[in-house]
Amino acid sequence: MSAYKVFSDIQFRDRQCLLTALAALGWEATKIEEGNKVTLVDYVGKPRPETAEIVIRRAHLGHASNDIGFAKSENGYVPIVSDYDQGHVLGGRFLKEVKREYGVAAANALAKKLGRTVERRVDGKGNIILTLKPTAVSRLQQVRSY
Repeated sequence: MSAYKVFSDIQFRDRQCLLTALAALGWEATKIEEGNKVTLVDYVGKPRPETAEIVIRRAHLGHASNDIGFAKSENGYVPIVSDYDQGHVLGGRFLKEVKREYGVAAANALAKKLGRTVERRVDGKGNIILTLKPTAVSRLQQVRSY
């Protein structure tokens, strides 16, 4: 049995940005279970004492995986990930990839509030480059203001 770790130093403040990040990584809404204190399940199907409000079930992670959860805290959603999954899901880059996609989702949400869009590109080293762009509507408003 793989021990779960609660990553209390990582907090995803916005639920929708977290769900968007998970969807970008392949876990769209149909692969996510939400609820109040949903019990996590280990790789053999045994319920664990850990609970979370957002759960990726093991069936969507890998044949030897445990559920992965995000527990609601005072400041956001805290990841709960087993030792095994921390080393295997997304090639051992699960939390790094979720944080990266969460940042993209947060940038898109902010851009939308500002009437802008975000252009995303990946450089040769795999880094994501985000550029804030005016929307067609905001460009038209700029032209009319002259």
